[in-house]
Amino acid sequence: MTTQATLTVPSAYPVYKFVAPSINNSQERVYFSLNLNDPVASSGFVFAGIAFLAFPSPDENLVPVYQFTIPSPSDQNPLRFYYSPNSSPSAGWVLSTTANNKSGIAFYTPASTVQGTVPVYNFHYVFGALSLWNNRYQLSPNAAEPWTASNPAIGFYALPL
Repeated sequence: MTTQATLTVPSAYPVYKFVAPSINNSQERVYFSLNLNDPVASSGFVFAGIAFLAFPSPDENLVPVYQFTIPSPSDQNPLRFYYSPNSSPSAGWVLSTTANNKSGIAFYTPASTVQGTVPVYNFHYVFGALSLWNNRYQLSPNAAEPWTASNPAIGFYALPL
């Protein structure tokens, strides 16, 4: 019989999900924040609810989830975000830092599945002449076309609502 570790960490906080509509067939764009009044969210993104629970600070049982963006948003390359516990994403993504967040860490989550956590699946959609990626994150392992499961399919783990 196997036993599963139990997560013992400080209180989890809601991670707010904001979405922005498609620009030039980019599909919806997603932005996550621990701050409901995040100034980035007000730049074309609309509040879409609480996505899951995560943590605002490090703990021995948690890993950072980094927030990346594109270097130069434009009409052909709209502002979009990528989230990963990997601090070195694929080419084209840069760490998203602000005056209030110099580390580029969006939030902290469990490193792997432990009791009470759920996987957050990462899907992507390639669009435009530059073959740009948009990312979508959800708790369901299934997504409709044109979204494709990323590799790895699980972006990170979180606590459900």
